[in-house]
Amino acid sequence: MSSVGRPSLIFATASVCVAALCALGASAQDSKSAPLAKELVQSLDAAKLDSMAAADPATPGAFVAVLYIPGTQLLVVSAKYAAPQLLTDKITSKDYRDVYVDL
Repeated sequence: MSSVGRPSLIFATASVCVAALCALGASAQDSKSAPLAKELVQSLDAAKLDSMAAADPATPGAFVAVLYIPGTQLLVVSAKYAAPQLLTDKITSKDYRDVYVDL
């Protein structure tokens, strides 16, 4: 796969995984989320990313972000944001960690 298409694929995979993780709930023990979390970690590792963020497709004005600490934790947060355009701009600029911190 070309280096141009790879980030798009990683982002799409991560977005789907993050949305699915949020839909399943916040319980770390939820066995339905474990395979999705593993897939997301693999995608983040492959892309050499430690964070990812996206608009929540199910809730207008809400965003989802993950912070990945390799070998340790995958932290997921979802929230509505008072100024959605600011987060949209950060996502466009690939400032995913900043989105995580803002949420």
